[in-house]
Amino acid sequence: MQGYIKDMKAAMSENDLKKLSEAIDIIKKTQLENLGTLEKDLSRKLENQEKVLSQELKGVKKLIAAQSALVHTVDTTTPPVAKSKILEKMLDNTEEKLEWQMKMSTLSTVVFIYGAFALTLPILYSIFK
Repeated sequence: MQGYIKDMKAAMSENDLKKLSEAIDIIKKTQLENLGTLEKDLSRKLENQEKVLSQELKGVKKLIAAQSALVHTVDTTTPPVAKSKILEKMLDNTEEKLEWQMKMSTLSTVVFIYGAFALTLPILYSIFK
């Protein structure tokens, strides 16, 4: 093995070794610069992502605080009878909305079926004619 290395060194001139060494140094330098650039880009992207996540977390915390404040707020000024009337009105509104949605759903289904039937009859008539 040592003989092989000696033969290779003898075959290559000293000038070739210097060029090879310089080329290797240039490649190392370029690789290190690229690595530094990539590292900076990655760190910048991670910082931006961290800022976005912290803003989202702040928003979530505010939302949770607002919800817990609504749940824990007790309205002692309104008598229970008025509260039940308000709740009754809300339930009535919800019931009316559900009834309207059911009516519209039924109506659209009936119109679709009649329309399909009306379109199918002439086709069947022409087929069996």
